[in-house]
Amino acid sequence: IIGLNKAILAYVEAGFTRTRELVVTQSATINQLATNSLKVGSETIDVMIRRISREETQSLLATSELISPVVTTDSVNTTELNVTGTSALGSLLAEDVTVSGTLVAEKVETPTLIAQTVDTTSARIAMLEAGMAQLESVRATTAEIVDATISGTLYAANISGLSEQLATSLKEPTLLETILGTKTSDPVADPNSVVSPVELAGFNATPSAQFNLAMADLQLGEGDVVLTSAAVFVDQYFEVNGMAYVADTLGVGNKLYVGDGLEFANGMIAYNPTGVESPVLHIQPSGKGSLNLLAGLMILDESGRVTVNGDLQVAGSLEADTLLSNLIQPADFGNPFQVQVAGIATESGQVKKSRFEIINEVGTPVATISAEGKADFAGGIGIGSDDKAASASGEIATNKTSGKAVISYGTSELTIWTPALTAESLTYVTPLGSTGNKVLYVKAQYPDDPATLDVNEARFIVGFDTAVTTDLSFNWWIVN
Repeated sequence: IIGLNKAILAYVEAGFTRTRELVVTQSATINQLATNSLKVGSETIDVMIRRISREETQSLLATSELISPVVTTDSVNTTELNVTGTSALGSLLAEDVTVSGTLVAEKVETPTLIAQTVDTTSARIAMLEAGMAQLESVRATTAEIVDATISGTLYAANISGLSEQLATSLKEPTLLETILGTKTSDPVADPNSVVSPVELAGFNATPSAQFNLAMADLQLGEGDVVLTSAAVFVDQYFEVNGMAYVADTLGVGNKLYVGDGLEFANGMIAYNPTGVESPVLHIQPSGKGSLNLLAGLMILDESGRVTVNGDLQVAGSLEADTLLSNLIQPADFGNPFQVQVAGIATESGQVKKSRFEIINEVGTPVATISAEGKADFAGGIGIGSDDKAASASGEIATNKTSGKAVISYGTSELTIWTPALTAESLTYVTPLGSTGNKVLYVKAQYPDDPATLDVNEARFIVGFDTAVTTDLSFNWWIVN
């Protein structure tokens, strides 16, 4: 055992050496070293090992190319990494990754993913650009699609921009407005101005089949919208800026406006155009064909002939150039039938007089009655008469207002029964031949008693004061 404070030895060989501090300035070969702390220079051995490992790793990564069949490391930082086989990465952080084969990952977070095929259970994508995408279910906050073809059904609570595009297209001039150079007012504020005056476009009819156009015939522009649906519900306002065709049935719940002021409502047709005091509603303005009302009760043909298969009642005045009738009778048999031939002229206020004329086949008057009551008859006045022979009973019966009768020999009077006699009747008698200075006169006349409805007692008595010595004929005439 040697106890030394300080020893400088050129060479030492020992089976076991215990020292508090050992400093080797050049080199030392130790088969087995057990120590609690070992420093190399100013660094402990563990710090030095970590430093050397880090420097070697950085040196390895700094090389331009690393070719290795298998690399196992906790972290790889490189500008470019090419893997030709299979790479199992716990986490891959890279600005740009190109995988020529198949990328299998539990989670991929990247600003941009470009791939031929993506098979994923769940994906959250801020923006998707794909030549073709087959998706069973899509849930996206925002999707920008240039062209979309949907073979099934598209359900959308809101389509951004569609309402504005429709509203803009609806405010464009309609086909008639473009042709006529007019523009209607706001249709919501003024429903009567939904369409411009159709009358200004003329009255040339257009078959409705010409409005049945195919999609290729529409000549749509790039900004046009095409909607194809089994049913469409519009809550407030709907306008077709052009032509429209309804193949089956069009139902209008309240009113239908056509042109400027033509209105079809429940049981009513009205025409009230704007700024027109006396509007004219044209029906069949071409003048061709005929109008048939109520299954032929009234027919108006293109010649102007109106046929009424029933009764015609006119509350006001009926003006006709020529009146053809088989019968003229009063509307009320309790009132007289009047023909007015005088009146006051509207222009001058003076009384103008006319006359009632009956003309023959060449238009020559054969009977006239003036406004003063003067009657002229070219052929005279014909009055119904009855020629009665002598009667042994002293009475005869007739329904005429004039006639001939005979007072028989040995009698002084003859009673003539006729319903033509009234209380206001004037009866005239004239003897035929000499009366032997006897005066023939009407002895009495009795009108019918209205209290006896079953018999007519109207009669008058003609005779002399004394009996005649021969049969005496006479004429009689009742004027009412």
